[in-house]
Amino acid sequence: MGNMQVGVISSSNSSLAIGFYLLAFFLVLLMAYFATRFIAQKQGFGGNKNIKIIERTILGNDRTLLLYSLDGVYYLMYVHKNGATLIDKRTDITLLKNQSGDSKMEFSEILKKISNKDKGSNKDEE
Repeated sequence: MGNMQVGVISSSNSSLAIGFYLLAFFLVLLMAYFATRFIAQKQGFGGNKNIKIIERTILGNDRTLLLYSLDGVYYLMYVHKNGATLIDKRTDITLLKNQSGDSKMEFSEILKKISNKDKGSNKDEE
């Protein structure tokens, strides 16, 4: 009989130990989450108010086409593993809402709009 009681006591102790370890694990996870958010704020990764990425299109491994806005000026850049190249800089782009109601446009629509404005300005020059 004495052995049965010892088995029950060690079973409850192991359940408490597992519960304690789970609680400790979740506390460490929670602390890591808040520490990461704090560091991100200090580094400037959270809530950038001046630079807005409008559209990003991945062209392949380590190659991206990027449209972003900074102080009302729109920049089209090609970003690759060796650096970045500015393709175009515009102030005359008006972003329209797409069908889902977002303020974002499809990249192809923005590119067509830019190229149409270029064609119009070339006709004016002739």
